[in-house]
Amino acid sequence: MNPSHPSDDASPMISLRRVLTSLKSYRFAAIGAFVSLLLLTVANAI
Repeated sequence: MNPSHPSDDASPMISLRRVLTSLKSYRFAAIGAFVSLLLLTVANAI
């Protein structure tokens, strides 16, 4: 149970997983903002 080897092996995976989760959250936020803007423009047009 050496702490150096698992951390070296797990750090890239953790960073990659963090990047993927951040990209997913950013994508969901962008989609939500786009949909809300579309709804606002449609409501203003009506």
